Amino acid sequence: MILRLQTSTRFDLAKTARSHGWVYLAPFRWERGTLSWIQRGHLRRSYRVSVEQIASTALRVLPRANPSLTADERRALLAAVSRVLNVDLDLSEFRALARRLDPRVARFVSAGGGRLLRGASLFEDLVKTLCTTNAAWSHTENQITRLVSTYGQPGPDGRAFPSPHDLRDASEQDLRTQARMGYRAVFLAALVRKSLDWIDRPDWNDARWLAEGLPGFGPYARAHMDVLLNRFSEVPWDSEVRAYAQEQLGIPVANEVRAKMLLAKRLAPWGDWKFLAFKCQRKLRTAGERMK
Repeated sequence: MILRLQTSTRFDLAKTARSHGWVYLAPFRWERGTLSWIQRGHLRRSYRVSVEQIASTALRVLPRANPSLTADERRALLAAVSRVLNVDLDLSEFRALARRLDPRVARFVSAGGGRLLRGASLFEDLVKTLCTTNAAWSHTENQITRLVSTYGQPGPDGRAFPSPHDLRDASEQDLRTQARMGYRAVFLAALVRKSLDWIDRPDWNDARWLAEGLPGFGPYARAHMDVLLNRFSEVPWDSEVRAYAQEQLGIPVANEVRAKMLLAKRLAPWGDWKFLAFKCQRKLRTAGERMK
């Protein structure tokens, strides 16, 4: 079975797949122009899905499922692919602003860039964000690999990212031992409990409930979740942003509060698109450095 996903504007799969560190975390895989992951299906099964670019506004979606997907599973899969690739994000306002403020960014967006890779579900983004807090990237990778391999829904090609239901019976001690989550185990257990209460509500994917506060989600984690929900008015401050601000933008970071203010002031003309502008400019500058 082969499915086709049409995009309303030009879309670049490679730019999107490599836009975010999630591509290096299980269950994602990026190889020779193909993005794949293990997708959770119905009837307690999982299968690998591969996405390839076939035109500037079209993607081929290949689910390796046996038996073939049901109609409900096909709809759920296309919704998941759309979420992962953020294809419904309207960048027309951002592109118009970029034409005035930074034509390089405008050209990048017009060529199909500007979207961030996301998880197949809001819960996946929440868990992965939690696993990036106060952790080296290698530790984040290890935590996610262990979570998927221990708790994910199994299939012939691997395991899908675990759902709140998969983690329902995992104790804090289990999460510390099996996933090496350390102090984050208590926060993940709390997230699972809250997700189980909210996941069937119509506003689940709006994440309005984040405003109520989640244990373990401080300013960085909340800002990071905002950008994954296409709210770009704030730049999540992590070690990579800190290094880039100092080394590439000349912003002294000894005083973190002042450094954040200076970065926000520099990006102020971008209004509600600050982070996306920062991300695109950083991507373009890094690409330029590699070509020298």
